[in-house]
Amino acid sequence: MAKARAEVLLVGGGVLADDLARLLGSTGDYEGVTVAGPRAEERRGSVPLDLTSASAPADVLALLEEVSPDIIVYLALSAGPGSEDEAGEDAAKAEMFSSGLRQWLERGGSFKAMIVLSSTVVYGVARATPLLFTEAFDSDPDEPEPDATIARWAESVRETERVLGAAAKRGKARVCVLRAAPTLGGPVPSYIDRFLASRLLLRVAGFDPPVQTLDHRDLIDALVAAVESRPNATLNIGGRDVCPLSRLVALQGGYALPAPAWLVRRAARSSIGGARLQWRCVADVRRAKQVLAVSPRYGLEHRGNG
Repeated sequence: MAKARAEVLLVGGGVLADDLARLLGSTGDYEGVTVAGPRAEERRGSVPLDLTSASAPADVLALLEEVSPDIIVYLALSAGPGSEDEAGEDAAKAEMFSSGLRQWLERGGSFKAMIVLSSTVVYGVARATPLLFTEAFDSDPDEPEPDATIARWAESVRETERVLGAAAKRGKARVCVLRAAPTLGGPVPSYIDRFLASRLLLRVAGFDPPVQTLDHRDLIDALVAAVESRPNATLNIGGRDVCPLSRLVALQGGYALPAPAWLVRRAARSSIGGARLQWRCVADVRRAKQVLAVSPRYGLEHRGNG
């Protein structure tokens, strides 16, 4: 019971944080749930926090001293770069947060666990093997287009994992990294959503890679389970099914026109990138089901059904 009555801090505003806060708060199992993020003042009981501000480390320190959380849930990861300027922003925000956290620890602060939202984008792509990326994958990620926006964002996400993992280790806390597949059709548009919203949908001629997505509600379920169990682990989170790119587009009412690789790379450079329209990135989610004791409820045919 002592474990359940923890103080929870959700770092990162928006719909995802609000939905998670509402579910955690409704259980009555937690001492308090605080949301800190941009525009958080719009939600009762939340506080504003801008991790892109020069004052962010000091703001984080003040926040941690006020809340004194037992569990930190880091949700400040973007859903993918909306522009080339944003490609490296996630790592910079993580560094700002880590700086404030480090100062808090030096002043005697402590916490028990950190849950970090990450992305399967960290794996790069698989041109041959592996068929499925497991959490134990430790080879250099294959990024055929290292200068593409999404490839630079992927490196920023990897750095986010490293920075926050080191911060949790410094605090002798447990750390759970959830590498989530891109959400589809949820309230926070992912890079998959942005691709599907393109005026002209292209795929590389001769290739139809499998695409793995995740429902917003299944992501929330996984986060709730991670907060409850607080495993010291890295876990892949994905939806109920995987389908070829052409079928994914068709299910959204569109058609992906096959085109030469060079043309696809140029057209998709600032969104999903040409490499991810040619080769696969599918993560093995079996370990998450075992550790978190939760399975995805929604597949491509079930979206929109409560």
